Amino acid sequence: MFPRAPVATVSSPLRPRDLWAGLMAIGVLWLMVLSSGCSGSGDEAPLVDPLNLIENFDPNPARHHPTKLAEVPIGSFALSRPSPDRVEVVSVSFSAFIIVPIGSKDKFDERIKERQARIADLVNGLVQRATFDDLNSSELLWLKGELQPALSRALQTDEIRDVIITEFSISVG
Repeated sequence: MFPRAPVATVSSPLRPRDLWAGLMAIGVLWLMVLSSGCSGSGDEAPLVDPLNLIENFDPNPARHHPTKLAEVPIGSFALSRPSPDRVEVVSVSFSAFIIVPIGSKDKFDERIKERQARIADLVNGLVQRATFDDLNSSELLWLKGELQPALSRALQTDEIRDVIITEFSISVG
């Protein structure tokens, strides 16, 4: 037979894994450049004030601390909506409060009075959207979870720590 020639091994300078990692790095850099904002108009206010977030950051937040936080009433609500089978009317009534830093209590009292109609419409819309199970849950987690960010948008703040719902009643008939 024929004598075998020595086989030279050549290591590939680019393995598929290295190529994929390089493409990912280029993609990340490209996304960073695109997201850095090239609009040129620097006079727009930021959506969330980063300095306010840093100043108010608390790694161990007190949810209902009696000397740091205050309850501000947002109103009492009595609403009606159709039952799930649309045969009867479901009546829902409750009072709601927001928890805010104690230094902001007066500011929120004024804002709530100014925007009472908007808040009432917002609460009405949430109750109309809620499922019957959401309104029958003992802790009302869905309603509170939807109410807090909606109130933050309506009152134009990020200081709302929690929402308290009291005197909740639901009746069918």
